[in-house]
Amino acid sequence: MEDSLPDSGCGNNVNCYLNDNFGDNNYTNNFTRIETVPAASNLFSTIREEQGALWLNCVNNEAGGIVLGKLSLRTRRVFTGPFTSSLRFNSIKTGDSKAYVSLVNPVNNSGVRINLSSVSVGWHTLSSTKTNTEVKFYYDGTLFYTMSSSSTDGYFLKFDTVSDSASTVPSTLLMDDVSVTTGSTSTPP
Repeated sequence: MEDSLPDSGCGNNVNCYLNDNFGDNNYTNNFTRIETVPAASNLFSTIREEQGALWLNCVNNEAGGIVLGKLSLRTRRVFTGPFTSSLRFNSIKTGDSKAYVSLVNPVNNSGVRINLSSVSVGWHTLSSTKTNTEVKFYYDGTLFYTMSSSSTDGYFLKFDTVSDSASTVPSTLLMDDVSVTTGSTSTPP
C-alpha cells in the first residue's frame, strides 16, 4: 500500500523516512499535535515555524494554578526496522518548566522519555540508532542510554513541553533538522 501521508521531505531518497528543516511553514506534513492539557482558556500554547526552526511554546496563564500546562507533538509516521534518527534542539525553560523527547512504541506505549530540561541552553544534537536487538541514544555524539528492542518493534518520536502550574513563564522547545533514515545504524555524529 502506498504511503497516504503528505511528502516527508525526503525527495527521491528511498532510505529516508522523514526529513524536515522547518523552512516551508508546513510542519503538519511530518508532525501532528496530540495533546494540549488543559484544553481550557487559561493555557496559551503555540506551535510555529520561524527562522528555520519549529517552536513549541506552552504557558499556563493562571498563576498559582493547580494544573500543569502540556503541549505534545509526534511524528505522523512510525519507524520500523533498523533506523537512525537525529534532531537538533534548544530547550528554553524557566522555573520548573520542562521539555522532553520520547521514542515510543505505539503497540504498548513503551519506550524512553528523555528530559531535556537539565541540559544547558543552546543547540544540541539528540540521535538514536535502532538495530534488530536494541536502541542506542546519543547526546551530542556521546552514548548515554541503551534499551532492548526487537526486529518487529516500531517507534515514533514525541515532543513535549510542560509549563509549571505556579508560573506564567513559558516552556519552549526549538527543533531544527529532524531526520530519520532506514537501514543506517552507525554511530551518529
